[in-house]
This record gives sequence, C-alpha cells and structure tokens, in this order.
Amino acid sequence: MIIVTGATSGIGRATAAVLADRGVTVGAVGRRQALLDQLSAQRTNIITVSADLSSSAGIDQVVGLASNYEIAGIVHGAGTHVDPVEYCQLDGADLIEAMAVHVSAPLDLNNRILTQLTRQPSHRSGNQSQASTRLRIVFIDSYSATSHRIGWSAYSIVKAAAQMAARAAAAELPHAITVRVFPGAVNTPLVSGVLNSPNDSPTRALFELMAANDQLAEPEQAATFIAHLLLDATEDQLDNRSSWDFNKPEDHLF
Repeated sequence: MIIVTGATSGIGRATAAVLADRGVTVGAVGRRQALLDQLSAQRTNIITVSADLSSSAGIDQVVGLASNYEIAGIVHGAGTHVDPVEYCQLDGADLIEAMAVHVSAPLDLNNRILTQLTRQPSHRSGNQSQASTRLRIVFIDSYSATSHRIGWSAYSIVKAAAQMAARAAAAELPHAITVRVFPGAVNTPLVSGVLNSPNDSPTRALFELMAANDQLAEPEQAATFIAHLLLDATEDQLDNRSSWDFNKPEDHLF
C-alpha cells in the first residue's frame, strides 16, 4: 500500500487516482468523506480514511490503517488553505494550524509508520532483501520555500519549515528514501485561491500571466511524475538526488 494524504483535492487526489490506476493499493486520506467516496467509487483498490491530520486522533487513524498493510510509500499531499495576504496581515494562530498539517503531521506519520515497519521480523533480523526496499516518502516541495513571494508570505513561511523537515528526514531516516518533488505552478485550489484573491500582488499577477499562457500544469501531470518516482525509479536514482523538479526535462527519467 501507498498512503496518500490530501486525497480530496489537487495533487494528492490526482496522485491517489494515478497510483490506483497503475494497480497499487492506495490508502487515501482526507477530511471530506464524500470526496473520498467519489475517488474510490470505481476503484476497489483505494481504501479511504477520513481524518484531520492536525489532530492526534487523525494521525492515529492513519497509523491504524498502516498497521493492516505492507506500506511501500507515503505521499504527503495534505495542505491547508493559506490566505494570500501580506506579512502585516498574518495571523500567528493560522500559521500554527498550517504548520500542524505541513510539518508536524508528516513527521509523526513517518516516525510511527517506520517504527511499525522496523518492528517486523525481517527488519529485526537484518534481512537484506527487506532492507533493500526502503519506504519511499514523497514531500511536495515549493519554490516558495526558498524564494519569498510578496502577498503569499504565510505560504512561504510554512513551506520553508516543511522543506527543512523533509531535508532532516532525508538525512536521519535510514530505513526510508525521501523524495522532495517540486511540481511548480499547478492548477490546484491553492493557486485558484491566489487567482481569485481580492489582494493585488506580484504573485497573483504571475499566476494570471501563466494561466493566460496555458503554463499551469494540471494535477494529473504532476501526479504521473510522482507515480514514476514511486514505482519506476531505482533506489540508486533516488539516492543520488536531493530533489526532483517537474519542470526540468532532465528530471523526467521515464
């Protein structure tokens, strides 16, 4: 099974569908059960979990699902609505809530699922065949993590913290391969929120220009790229790169 969070919309939803269509058993996690039901209606290999990952109870639900399957990967696609406002309008409480989903939830899920995996007899005995198939963990990264965007300060702050958490996982989780994916500008609810924002900002102007020039990728395109990395890339290929960029032709190996 591959667990996909944020499976009710955007890249998370598209990734769950693409993986399922390739024959993978998918644990689709999201907060809105009706949307999860729509996703799984014609796919018997999608197991849905309605959970709020900002809560300990929600994390417990996903870990409970993982305990019943052999977990091959996790895609951290869950996000939160981040208002496209300037720094002077930021609300610290909203940032803390966003951090819980973008930073704390992936950290807790990674550690608890890896703990389950390493307790299996094959790991405890040092079985080499098991060690050669490490858990693949995908983080959805963003250019905004390193390049501040005026009018989108909250998102930049949250994604910067999420990127460092992903880099720490890459350095310190020996039983996992961490894959940071930069999808770039994708036609998701997050981008729509910026385009429909009443606040005039350089970020909105950039997205408007990209939309007018048909330069916004669709979620299914990014999802196919992620599925290739999860299912087709070798461990050597993934180990030799710290991140993968959907917009760079040299990163499309398949």
